[in-house]
Amino acid sequence: ALDIEFNTFTSIVFTVIFIVGVTNAINWIDGLDGLASGVVSISFVGLLIISSLTNNYLGTFLTTILLGCSIGFLFFNSYPASIFMGDCGSYFLGFSIAALDILINQNNNQISSLYPFLLVLGLPIIDMTYVICMRIIEKKSPFYPDQRHLHYKLLKSGFSHNESVYV
Repeated sequence: ALDIEFNTFTSIVFTVIFIVGVTNAINWIDGLDGLASGVVSISFVGLLIISSLTNNYLGTFLTTILLGCSIGFLFFNSYPASIFMGDCGSYFLGFSIAALDILINQNNNQISSLYPFLLVLGLPIIDMTYVICMRIIEKKSPFYPDQRHLHYKLLKSGFSHNESVYV
């Protein structure tokens, strides 16, 4: 396996970029009722499996609590939603996922240990990266709002609200 060791400053920079990136990725997919809470619930299931397999008891405990909260919230946030997450909720869940990723992976120094985490968070990160790149190519602010996200493309291609969330 390939071992890469960073100095303290580089580690802090990558950690901050990772936390901010994941937090924003979860916020940006909160465009349809039940989408962010559903994706986060699936991500928490993945993190629960990883933390259980690595015998990380604190990670397993915290992930179980947050999984229960997000599934409970999903019941009321499914289309048509009777309660909405908003920016504060999506930021909290995004930060929680990023922090749990770091907590669960902190004692494993192999680069291959990042693959499960990228699999768990792949969709939101790829969607955010694509949208940012397209905005930059068009010489717009990376934070300019538009409807380029995957969930909007699914709606435009004829999927219903629920079908888009399930996909």
